[in-house]
This record gives sequence, C-alpha cells and structure tokens, in this order.
Amino acid sequence: MPDQAVLLSTTNRRAGHVQATKALDGSYLLVYIPCADQPISLNLSSMPQGERTAWWYDPRTGIGTKIAQFFSGSKVEVTTPPYGPDWVLVVDDARSGFGPPGLDAWNS
Repeated sequence: MPDQAVLLSTTNRRAGHVQATKALDGSYLLVYIPCADQPISLNLSSMPQGERTAWWYDPRTGIGTKIAQFFSGSKVEVTTPPYGPDWVLVVDDARSGFGPPGLDAWNS
C-alpha cells in the first residue's frame, strides 16, 4: 500500500517523484528514488518492531546490494549511490529470510 508518511525529507530539488509503499503486515518497505546522490530521511516507526535489512536495488542491472541493518522504530538517513538514475530502497524484516532483491532472488 502507498505510504508517503515514511518519508521525512527528500531534500534534493531533482527528486520530485520519490514514492514509498509497504506491505500491509509491515514486512517490507520499498522507496523509489529517481536520481543519484539523493539524501532521504525515513521514519520507520510504523513498521513492526525488529531488526531490518536495507538494500539498494538497481533496476538497470537487476542487482541488489546490502547497505545497512537497523531497528524498525528508528529514523534512518540514506543517500542513493552517486551514479545512474533510478534507485529502489528495499527495507525488509531481517527475520523473514528474504535474500537480496534482484535477479538471483528469482533464480534460487
């Protein structure tokens, strides 16, 4: 379901179309960010308590890269990688056993 309330700030003037969505049960959050080198602040207090894993997913290559682990009640600041347009921040429940987003997830 759409959830723009998790976005505390999108400070870059180029980032006019940042979109967030999360699972109804809070097991994952996806945030689309259209530009590189974009700082984003998130409020994860609406997600169930527990450890979260964050990944950058590159839709150009289909590869997901783990960037951090943190707790769901926290406020988090991340910055997209410095190259390419289009990034997806994937935040999932560390207990879920989800692997990295991307091509390998479909081939497992």
